[in-house]
Amino acid sequence: MKSIKQVEPKPYYEVHKQNDLLQARYELSELALKLVSTVISMVKKEDDLFQVYILKITDFKELAGLTGNSIYSNLENSLNELMKAPITIHKDELHFLKFMWFASAEYKGADGTLEIELSQKIRPYLLELKGDYLSYEIKNILSLKSGYIIRLYELLKHEYNKVNNYTNNKVVALEDIDIDEFRYKFAIPESYSFKDIRVNIIDKALIQLEEKTDIKFEISYVKLGRAIKWLRFVVRENNPLHFDFLKDRKSFISHMRKNYVNRDVYEDLSNNMTLAISPKGHLYNKRNNLEYDKAKANKAWDSLYKMAKDDKLEVLKNI
Repeated sequence: MKSIKQVEPKPYYEVHKQNDLLQARYELSELALKLVSTVISMVKKEDDLFQVYILKITDFKELAGLTGNSIYSNLENSLNELMKAPITIHKDELHFLKFMWFASAEYKGADGTLEIELSQKIRPYLLELKGDYLSYEIKNILSLKSGYIIRLYELLKHEYNKVNNYTNNKVVALEDIDIDEFRYKFAIPESYSFKDIRVNIIDKALIQLEEKTDIKFEISYVKLGRAIKWLRFVVRENNPLHFDFLKDRKSFISHMRKNYVNRDVYEDLSNNMTLAISPKGHLYNKRNNLEYDKAKANKAWDSLYKMAKDDKLEVLKNI
């Protein structure tokens, strides 16, 4: 019997992908990739083998910052991609595996929900995470404007994590990536010239990753003869204070209410206080579950905002 699980995804939920899945060949649109990544962030090790995940479309819209009703008209196209476009994993020269992302997807318009069952072939690449795998918080990709740019973020984040997890090095130089391998892995059409790849993917990713994610990069191009043959990336930790939620107090409070529900925002052991934000957006002390009144909350928000601008609010350093 299938187990059904409804989850309200949060920006701090983590996406985990085993390296073979990360390196696989596939092409997905921006919306399809954000949808499947959101579902992946809902997967937990203890889930049943035939788990069905229920996602409210309004939750997905809020999470991804989507406006209007275009998501409903584009939803079926995204599901068609995920049900028809295979993932190809090459195990060696004589051995490859193809499978789909979803085994089934049922949209119930009356409830505004999407019921999704993952392909059984994909589950080991999400749950059996030994050794080399990718991990990142879902919020990092939600503002990126291209499926190619999302995949580039994942590739660079994985390589950065591999080195940083062992050395705590904040700057990581990647091995040169062959442009033909890059094109194949990302399923970039042959009609795309190198200039198209640079202008439409790499140049845009340079800006978007620095503005919206926890890493940024520099790139140089290595020639073989007169043609570009390799991409040379240097990846750096990105200061989260570049994010625009600190532009004013209102944006800061909105950001905190959206991303830090029931998380420890600030702790003062001397006063027996662990400050958190309720699902309704109210500040409360986790130690006694008492909500702050309006005056006390305003004073606390002022202090939190000042600490954030001064780079002294520890919870933001884990973005």
